[in-house]
Amino acid sequence: MTADHITEIGNKEVPLKVSLFAWRLMHNRLPTTNNLVKRQILQPNAQLCVGGCGMMEDAKHLFFSCNFFGKLWYDIVEAKFLINFKDNKP
Repeated sequence: MTADHITEIGNKEVPLKVSLFAWRLMHNRLPTTNNLVKRQILQPNAQLCVGGCGMMEDAKHLFFSCNFFGKLWYDIVEAKFLINFKDNKP
């Protein structure tokens, strides 16, 4: 993580809930099934993605490589910020 990322997260123009979410994402502190298993909140057999793709659910998978949720996030970003990812979709 670079100093630029830290500065952007703490930007006063960014809503606090967005800053907290970004911080938790970058520090692997989101309640993914993988993290909940590590903290012994869920059983080890519960690590699979809730999207039904059969992969282990962690933040990287959910936001970037999951066929269901990764695509959903790309679609949301494209619609909200008018960014076209075309060839970079999961």
